[in-house]
Amino acid sequence: MEGPFSYLTEIAFVGCLFMSNTQCAMAGQKVLTFDALPSSASFSSYTEDGITFAASDGTTVFLTTSNSQNGTTAIEIASSNIESVYLISMGGRYFSLRSFNIAAPAVGSSIVASAFGSKRLTNGTTGVVTLSPGFENVTYVLFGLFDAELTLDDLTIETAEPPEFVNWETAPVHPISLSPDGKRLAVCNLPDNRLELFDVADGIPVSIGNVPVGLDPVSVRRRTSNEVWVVNYISDSVSIVDPSAGRIVATLNTLDTPADVVFAGFPQRAFVSCSMPNVIQIFDPAIRKVTGQVPIEGERPKAMAISPDGSKVYVAIFESGNGSTILGAAITNGIGPSVVNDTNNPYGGRNPPPNRGTNFSPAINPDIPTNFPPPRVSHIVKKNAAGRWMDDNNGDWTEFVSGTNAALSGRRVGWDLPDHDLAIIDTSSLGVSYATGLMNICMDVAVNPASGQIAVVGTDGLNEMRFEPNLNGTFLRVELGLVDPSTLTSTIKDLNPHLNYLTHTLPESERNKSIGDPRGIVWNSSGTRGYVAGMGSSNLVIMWTRAWIGSPGTSAIRLGRSSSLRTWRSSTFIP
Repeated sequence: MEGPFSYLTEIAFVGCLFMSNTQCAMAGQKVLTFDALPSSASFSSYTEDGITFAASDGTTVFLTTSNSQNGTTAIEIASSNIESVYLISMGGRYFSLRSFNIAAPAVGSSIVASAFGSKRLTNGTTGVVTLSPGFENVTYVLFGLFDAELTLDDLTIETAEPPEFVNWETAPVHPISLSPDGKRLAVCNLPDNRLELFDVADGIPVSIGNVPVGLDPVSVRRRTSNEVWVVNYISDSVSIVDPSAGRIVATLNTLDTPADVVFAGFPQRAFVSCSMPNVIQIFDPAIRKVTGQVPIEGERPKAMAISPDGSKVYVAIFESGNGSTILGAAITNGIGPSVVNDTNNPYGGRNPPPNRGTNFSPAINPDIPTNFPPPRVSHIVKKNAAGRWMDDNNGDWTEFVSGTNAALSGRRVGWDLPDHDLAIIDTSSLGVSYATGLMNICMDVAVNPASGQIAVVGTDGLNEMRFEPNLNGTFLRVELGLVDPSTLTSTIKDLNPHLNYLTHTLPESERNKSIGDPRGIVWNSSGTRGYVAGMGSSNLVIMWTRAWIGSPGTSAIRLGRSSSLRTWRSSTFIP
């Protein structure tokens, strides 16, 4: 474990929002002096010039004392064998904590943390402490103590005004649609709730108008050359647009959070994915009425595609899971003894369990008193290819997940966890089958028009790996899952094959080759080349359907906010 306060930034994140320097205007500097407080008194909260210093639980107190450096008033915060947390806030306003003064040598180890940075205060620290940019433009900063004592004074804060516009738009699913003749382009404008229309006949988009639609249009698909369906995620509706006339001709109400639409089957029907209810709604596009629905066994079905012959609908399950679960107290009521403490478990009841043989990596913080062990925790395990529930130290917990001792974790004998990544709907029978073992966040799906092979892009989290230093830079994989449409067997490819996941930092030239948050995939008409768009990395990875050999010739194109494009070599191939 890194230390008893390594998780405190996660607590702070609940109350902290980020705002870039370019978005905020500094409104002035304030200093929290505590000088208005009487000496030798106790308080649980104090507000001065709009700045509040308070115990997080509203009851723990701090004491006022004399600052031995200059004779002014300071405060003393302390803890003894318990954790104490104190918060600085400005009533929800943005601010930056620049510095504070430790008026007497610190006793023990404590931490000051925000959502974006932390600083450990070691035994004996004294004087002015200057903070990093990780404490800029936040709404909360906390001080965490465990068997420690701090004397604080003169907290220097710069206030900031919030941005005039906060963009809360939903991530797009299929926001662009090209007409069959390649001359017209329809694009979802999420912030402005419009469908933008362009003439692209000459290769350069020229605006020819826009149509107001519902809130957060995340997908657009053409049913015919002059009928466009727009899926509105927040409005729970589909806007049917006549692009030639530039107007909505019909609005269809859907279930909650619709995400995508495709047209398939004989006769043709419209399939609309509704992510929160985990349902695919079916509409008759001729009469524009709901005719049925298909429940999906998975969380948040979103992006969709169809087979080349139109007989199958493929649905990527956004939060599909990756066969991992948590062990602790019985999950039926959340109370009682934890299975991680059971002396018959793989570590004889050691809690937290070790992650490197019988040891910990990194080592347990030596500042933790030997008579006050680290807090007991829950434990994550993941099912391997053999069906065994293993942790990150090769400990086998199957007996406590699905075996005879499953009841100790609130489960039944034979308990299992579905891992449905891709749903396959037969448009004739509306029966559903599933492809498994791909990844745990399935962001988009596309079908190779030549081979019929199904391609899913997304990320797979290393849920079972513990402790931040081990996860630094390696907490997930960006992957491509290739699924055989007949057998549903799959092959997984890493979309960042240039990374070895052993080095935590890389030069910019190597980082530029990487793709993150892959939100879209399309194929060319011959099925020889695929394109994957990275929303997090602002780039485009190009894939060739030939041997995965890593030879020069593939490329990733930077799609940043500037008008220029930069190209570099990559090594992403599909066999």
